[in-house]
Amino acid sequence: MSNQTQTYSSVSPIQLLDFLTRCLDYINPRTGVRPPILIKGPPGVGKTDVNYQAVKKYCNTHGEGAADIIVCHPVVDEPIDYKGLPWIGKDGDADFKPIGQLRKFLTAEVPTLVVFDDLGQAPQSTQAAAMQLVLNREINGLKISDEIMFTACTNRKEDQAGVGGLIEPLKSRFATILELYVTTDDWLVWARHHGMPTELIAYLTWKPSELMQFEPTPDIVNTATPRTVASVGDLVNMGLPREISRPVIYGAAGEGFGVQFMEFMEVMNEIPTAQYCLENPEEVGIPTREDLRWAMCASVSESVTKKYMKNFLILLNRMPQEYSVAAMQMATTRDVKLRQTSTFGQWIKENTLVLVNPFAS
Repeated sequence: MSNQTQTYSSVSPIQLLDFLTRCLDYINPRTGVRPPILIKGPPGVGKTDVNYQAVKKYCNTHGEGAADIIVCHPVVDEPIDYKGLPWIGKDGDADFKPIGQLRKFLTAEVPTLVVFDDLGQAPQSTQAAAMQLVLNREINGLKISDEIMFTACTNRKEDQAGVGGLIEPLKSRFATILELYVTTDDWLVWARHHGMPTELIAYLTWKPSELMQFEPTPDIVNTATPRTVASVGDLVNMGLPREISRPVIYGAAGEGFGVQFMEFMEVMNEIPTAQYCLENPEEVGIPTREDLRWAMCASVSESVTKKYMKNFLILLNRMPQEYSVAAMQMATTRDVKLRQTSTFGQWIKENTLVLVNPFAS
């Protein structure tokens, strides 16, 4: 689910991850290099992070060290950082000597993703200096390695993030300009693989629209975005005492998100533990309140293993069908191996009509 307006060029994080990974594995026969890609979107949606994930995914397929990533920050760099250091050679001629990360541009031996982060906020002079890298793939006459692939990330003008735009010769050089939009489903997949707490996963599964509440403001406050919500997860994992956890969570993702999430955290403390529910599926009381019932579903869904699948089904059969379906989908999305159990096969047979037609009574 996403509450961000989509455009014709919008892609989800999973779609963008797949595309970038394919680009790392593709050489354009006309140009002889990998296509440069420009990614735009509001702050905190994971534009830079998806580049790291693409390199990791490529390495998982091709072997450790099969690809690399270099992240540049043109918004704080100087033009010289993309031209090299003025240098007087032995023959007395003036030239520019590649320095720092530029040396890697020349010597890369494996597919290397060079990311210009926050490019739209950079001064035009710095953009122009970076332009020769993307357009000519040269550093003052020195050829950049064919293994280098350029991507750039930028916020949009409407995000009020100091974006002045991109100079046209640079912008038009990118093979495509894609807008990254937020989907809670994608974020939840990421969250489960990055140690986000069960309470946060449960809350956003219940209220997916809460993940993205970004609104540009001159006030020094945060709002909910995938990045700030991930910070909430890190803070919850610290096990902070209640008196300090509340203000720091409010400060991490905004008061609107913080109030509702903290209330949900307290609700989860009112239900029996997931272990107790799975060990006593016929005896445990099923809450009548919607928030408590959802909290129980989410808690057991994040904890069930193959060993407890039969008990899990007993528990779900005691709940209204919409909760049963949501809980089973959460559990089997978290651990796809649960779909290989006979219990899951039995549940599929019993819920075929609902899965085919979710509006069936």
